[in-house]
This record gives sequence, structure tokens and C-alpha cells, in this order.
Amino acid sequence: MGERDGKNNLYNRHQNTRAKAKKERAKRFRLDEEESPESPSCHSDGDDYAGGAGTIAGLKSFGVFHILKNGDCFEAKLDGAFPKNLINQLAVGDKVALDKDNAIVSALNRTSFLARLRGDSTRHSRRGFSEHVIAANVDAAVIVATTKEPDFQPRLIDRYLILCEYGNVEPIICLNKSDLTDERDAALEWYRKMGISVIETSAIKNTGIQELIDAIHGKTVVFAGNSGVGKSSLINKINPRAAIKTQAVSGKGRQGRHTTTGSNLYMLDKETCLIDTPGIRSLGLSGVNGCDIKWYFKDFNKYEGLCKYKDCLHDIEPECAVKKAVSDDKISPERYRSYIRILHDRN
Repeated sequence: MGERDGKNNLYNRHQNTRAKAKKERAKRFRLDEEESPESPSCHSDGDDYAGGAGTIAGLKSFGVFHILKNGDCFEAKLDGAFPKNLINQLAVGDKVALDKDNAIVSALNRTSFLARLRGDSTRHSRRGFSEHVIAANVDAAVIVATTKEPDFQPRLIDRYLILCEYGNVEPIICLNKSDLTDERDAALEWYRKMGISVIETSAIKNTGIQELIDAIHGKTVVFAGNSGVGKSSLINKINPRAAIKTQAVSGKGRQGRHTTTGSNLYMLDKETCLIDTPGIRSLGLSGVNGCDIKWYFKDFNKYEGLCKYKDCLHDIEPECAVKKAVSDDKISPERYRSYIRILHDRN
């Protein structure tokens, strides 16, 4: 059974003509990729550009962007020399270099970003890993969740916290629709103990809005979260000029419906920018190495080095300091279960 030429081996069972051909193409692509120089980057230090710099505020159509420059917003296309295969690397919040005709020449280096991480093991190359940047050059991410409609999901928040750490972004948890129930998930208190700001709001009752405004003042902030949690409604409350279309949650399962179809940037004042993003119902982390997952759980860090094994993953290993901390109620059991789930299933 262990031999690759075994009749019933799973490896051979799925080897049809189409699958073999796909695998061979992937291998050839990988070899070509390894033998060729690095692909050009759409980012630069931006020392030489004639028209100044702007910020991508939104995408109108393929290759046409809304650009914010000196307080004015206008449409800009890509310079003819800009590599067409790199268009998808540009994201809302990217600082771009412009020529004298206000065409985009390049994107300046990012300081931070929020991205979805996807992987495809069949690709057999580094391009099998996809980093879909949702927003670039953001100071903080407001992770919007709800008490109900849809239900509070701490595991989704934990995934966002990993992405914030990955992209050098400060997390702020916003519990919206706080007026629907007085019950609060125990995970919220654990997040507060970790030093993460938790702000309770209600876009309907207009509560907590000023506290949220104070927390994001002077920052470029991306609003992220599940579909139907009220990201767009909150932005409309904070900045009525945004006038983002909103919808109520659907009747079946009280799940959210997608109203925002693309990321867009809005100016609150001269120092504060808000980025609205499409809602999601799942958040893959397949691009994060399994051995690195534990480092993104900051509440585990104080126990590193105390386990029996130096490379302990805090999973099945004996004499694990993190598992002992969970049993001693020093780490949230739900948070630990979230870690184990992400460790074993990052899709």
C-alpha cells in the first residue's frame, strides 16, 4: 500500500489524463519560474515622478482608478509602460506615482496592508500562494462584528487578528447592533485583556459612534467583517457624505447580504480616511505557514520556551505550557480551540 505503484494507492487512483496534464504544466511553470529572474514589482520608492503622488480611492473599471490627490478626486488610467499583469496588485489605499498627465506610473512601497491569504497546492510554485490585498497603507482595521443577526463569531475575529498582525495593522473590534441583546460573548473580555480596543456601537440607536470616531481620528482605517454586520451603516453614520447603499440581513438564517461589491476610500476629514470593504462569510489563511500560526496568537507568547519541546505547536505535544495555561484559565479555552481549528484547517 505504501508503494507508489500499488494498485489501490490513492496517488494512482486519481491519476487521470486531465489531472496528469495539469500537474505537468504546473511543474513546467515552476521550473520556468525558478530559472527566470524575479517578476517586476509594481512598487517603487517613488523618487522620480513628475505629477506628484496620489492615493487610490476606488476602482471604476479595469485599469481606471479613482485617485485622491491634494483633496481632489479624479479618474486616472495606467501609464502605457505599466505592466498589465500587475494591475491586480493595486489596491485601495495604495500610494501611486503620477506623471505630468496624471497617469499612474507606479505604486509606492506599502507600510501596511490587510489581505486575504489563499493557497493552491496544485500550483507547484510560489504563485500557488495568492495574497489578495483588501486595503493598503492602513493604520488600523475596525473588525466589525455583531451581537446577533448575524451571530457573533469569535473564530472569524481571530482570523482577522492574524491578518492584522501579518500586515502590520492595529486591530479595533467594533461590536455593532449592541442594542439587540444584553448578552455578550466571553471572548470579548479576553480580547480586552489582550489589550485590544473593543467598542460597542449601534448604528440604529446612534450609540458608541462618537467613541468610534475618537478611536479612528487621524488614521487611515479599513472596516472589515462578515456580511451584514453593518460596516456600511457605521461609515454612513460617521460620514453621511459617503451615502453607501445598505440592506437588511436576509430572513434565512439571518445572514448578511452583500451590498458593498468593492473597496472604496472616503475622507472623513483632512487627517482621517475610511475604507469600506465587501463583507465575507469565510476567511482563508492557507497562505500562512502552519508552524507560524502560533506566533500570531499573542496571548500564547509569554508561554513560549516553557514547553517541553522547543518547536512545540501546542497541539498534541506532551508537557505543553500553553495547554496548561488553558486548563488554568489563563488562556481562553475558546481562543485555544480557535487556534487548533486554524492550525488544522486554514482554508
